[in-house]
Amino acid sequence: MNDRSPLSRVEADALANHAVAWVDRLFVTPDAQLARHVARIWRRIVAATPPDDPSYPTRAANLALALRTLGERLGRLKEVEEAIKLFERLIAATSPDEGMAAALHSDLGAALRIRFDISGDGTDLDRAVAAGRTAVDIGSADDPQYVNFLCNLGASLETGYVRSGDPGLLNEAISVGHQAVGLLPQGHAHRAVLLTELGISLWRRFELTGARFDIDLAVRLSSEAAVASPDHWVVLSNLANVLEGRYQRLGAKGDLDAAVVVGRKAMEASPEEHGEPLGNLGACLLTRFLLDGGLGDLDEAVVCLKRAVEATAPTAPSLPGRLTTLGGALRLRYAATAHERDLSEGIAACERAVQITRELYPAGAPDLAGRLVNLAGALRLRSESTGSPGDLDAAIDAYRAAVGIKAARPSVRIAAARAGSAIAATIRPRTAADLLEQAVWLLPQVAPRQLDGTDQLHALGEVAGLAADAAALVLADTSRPPAQKATLALQLLEAGRGVVIGQTLQMRSDLTALAAAHPELAERFRDVRDRLDEPTQDLVEPIFPRGREEPALGKQDARWALADELSGILQEIRSKDGFARFAQPPTPEEIRQQAECGPVITVNVSAYRSDALILTPVGVESVALDGFSLSELNDRVTEFYTQLDVVRAHESHAVRMAAQGKICSILGWLWDVAAAPVMQALGYGQAHDSIRPWPQVWWVPGGPMALLPLHAAGHHDDDPDDPSRRSVIDRVVSSYTPTIAALRHARERAAEATAARNASALVVAMPFTPGLPPETALPHATRAAALLTQRLSGSLALVEPDPEDANPRLSELPTRTNVLAQVQSFPIVHFACHGVNDPVHPSDSRLLLHDHRTDPFTVTALSGLRLSAQLAYLSACDTALNTRRELADESVHLVSAFQVAGYAHVVGTFWMIDDEEATTVSEDFYSQISALGRLHPERSAMALHEAVRRARASFPTLPASWAAHLHSGA
Repeated sequence: MNDRSPLSRVEADALANHAVAWVDRLFVTPDAQLARHVARIWRRIVAATPPDDPSYPTRAANLALALRTLGERLGRLKEVEEAIKLFERLIAATSPDEGMAAALHSDLGAALRIRFDISGDGTDLDRAVAAGRTAVDIGSADDPQYVNFLCNLGASLETGYVRSGDPGLLNEAISVGHQAVGLLPQGHAHRAVLLTELGISLWRRFELTGARFDIDLAVRLSSEAAVASPDHWVVLSNLANVLEGRYQRLGAKGDLDAAVVVGRKAMEASPEEHGEPLGNLGACLLTRFLLDGGLGDLDEAVVCLKRAVEATAPTAPSLPGRLTTLGGALRLRYAATAHERDLSEGIAACERAVQITRELYPAGAPDLAGRLVNLAGALRLRSESTGSPGDLDAAIDAYRAAVGIKAARPSVRIAAARAGSAIAATIRPRTAADLLEQAVWLLPQVAPRQLDGTDQLHALGEVAGLAADAAALVLADTSRPPAQKATLALQLLEAGRGVVIGQTLQMRSDLTALAAAHPELAERFRDVRDRLDEPTQDLVEPIFPRGREEPALGKQDARWALADELSGILQEIRSKDGFARFAQPPTPEEIRQQAECGPVITVNVSAYRSDALILTPVGVESVALDGFSLSELNDRVTEFYTQLDVVRAHESHAVRMAAQGKICSILGWLWDVAAAPVMQALGYGQAHDSIRPWPQVWWVPGGPMALLPLHAAGHHDDDPDDPSRRSVIDRVVSSYTPTIAALRHARERAAEATAARNASALVVAMPFTPGLPPETALPHATRAAALLTQRLSGSLALVEPDPEDANPRLSELPTRTNVLAQVQSFPIVHFACHGVNDPVHPSDSRLLLHDHRTDPFTVTALSGLRLSAQLAYLSACDTALNTRRELADESVHLVSAFQVAGYAHVVGTFWMIDDEEATTVSEDFYSQISALGRLHPERSAMALHEAVRRARASFPTLPASWAAHLHSGA
């Protein structure tokens, strides 16, 4: 039988019975030839079937499916538009309660989405989402096609997210994708396609938020899909995408190499030139070039990307993305080889990408920002080659435009701001300052509450130093008055440092007034906030339950839902009379009030300039630190801790003493370049005398400055009787705070704790530490326990028993569980134990308690505490130390964790301390805050100041033994 001759009715019936299976094959076999054949067969079947025949709607729908698939495979509008007309005609003739109505709406939605992919008409995409939702709403979960309804809706939602940047669409796509995959058993023919589509949605959310969970799950699902369909080029190409994405997050070269291998397999499996596998492979090769510098990878990437552009329809929304990636590759090849043609072609590709994106999305598109950044980078490179100021101005303007695209990913906008400000700083200083100011306000969006703590810190580490640069450029801007510049610079530093701490403190607003006025609203807020604060647990197997029940959402989905719910509750609270400022950052007036007890000094060191911002009740004053450079600061910090290691570990007494001398020298330098100008500006030009009360200051260090003891800055070999003795400790009492907002929080907790007037203490002492060698014992740790329990009635001591004690009482052991259970009952807590700074994951820095190997007492473990307590004394090593410098602005260490938990005063250490010396300082401290059988924590800063001064008096040139102790808080 001629495959083009008309069919008889009998032939049509017979052929239709076989051709149904061919339609199903189209969804799992990305073969354009098969789609062409199936469409031709069904066109003949429909032509032979009278419109009034009961089988006509089903056969017409199968023809429409085949045409839609063929159009998608070929990137051609003709077949897709014919399919859309068929679906629309069938829907018009079908009542909503008929069995095939849901399927028709779903298939129409998919066809509209495909037409959008080819033509870029946003109306099609809106209609596609609406049709998909209709299908899911009117369809039945018992319908075998219900999975297809979910799949089609998910694809339209994801495409809608790509177009608009609306995370709600992406979350909905992931939700329906989870549901769809959960309904399919292992081995189902469609499962691989659904897994890879869900993997891509998770990858997109990872790109948006940086959530480690999402990219790990995306790789897992995409890998499972590739095992099930090893020859499916779409599945393989998507797997290459997500592997490259995980490399970007974790830096594992194995992921990147695997992405290239899988990308090549996808390209080979594609039956004809297709832009997607070519473009994905090109992007993976480009990333590997950036890692290894292999020109072979770069050349192959350029070839792949050029072929990808050629294989993409001129009107396809995917074209500008492939063009901009090609432009970036050509720009990089020019930088490596200096071939002028590469640069000119690269700029042309980037310009075309921007132009097409603007034509496709007149209202703006999220991806436009990245394309503008690529164009700006190419223009900047050409300006370096030609000296053209026009190119440089155009580059700055492109960066500015990228920053202004609100729908774009915050990380892309921040990257644009930093790149633009770097080239504008010397030629357009106000523009440079404005760019970084905008970037700082985006920081909370980089680390939203939806992320767990680890992901938040990773995201903030990627933009380290942003606030410092922003403040520096504002202060360098001569177009603003000095007072205005200083105030704005301080606001930027407050907004850009301690971002996670700030979010936490805002959520710990006092609920007393809200509970009295709106008790139900207060309870909802408390419940959702507390659930969101709970540490997330790994998702347990299976991800998708068996059977047809609703699958459980992953932990990240649950966090998104909780964060959205919390945002809604906050909006509702702030709409109530008197609660407009609920859980908001402090106002400028509230910030200024924190200087009423003494100046607050924020130190800012940037590659642009260095300054101290002094907050007093009358406003903010900036003091230029002209001799203070970021590079020298980094060098001095490295040297400081190198010498501390020598003091702690070297066997030679002479070598240790020489190291102490070098530490003294660094403290003298710190006085000269930073502390002395501040003391002079404050009017503290002489050492303190015994007549006046001691003045107190609060230091807010940031960046690498947070690793040096500003309170110990000075020339400690000066004559102790010299009234001009050059040292901070001889002029002021020093305290620290991560941010001024955190200081305000500490003072609020101090007022609440003082009102309680209970002065008992929980003492945790670890003279022995399980798992550590005997030489690490702390024989003096029990002295503080005995001292406090004797002085304060009602105190409790949890003391690690002698290892030879075979039957210790479990309830009396200093375990994490026991400490967390007891700490809420005591306003004072004292730890005498080992402390460990985790240099990789500072949230895992910890105090070593009885069960430190199985249930560590970490920074994260303290996150659930919400207290109004008086004093935490951490007589342990490294409790104020965070050596991961890109996270220095976040103050992730034990001292800040106790302050955030609600302790008004926290005493801790910058580095490792000697057991006996530390105990002596603590005994001196407690003797000074004691009076009439009570402790007075409000005297903590002064008491520690005097205790450290006495220790220094004994060993002035041995600062490693006394300068580690610091006070933080009220």
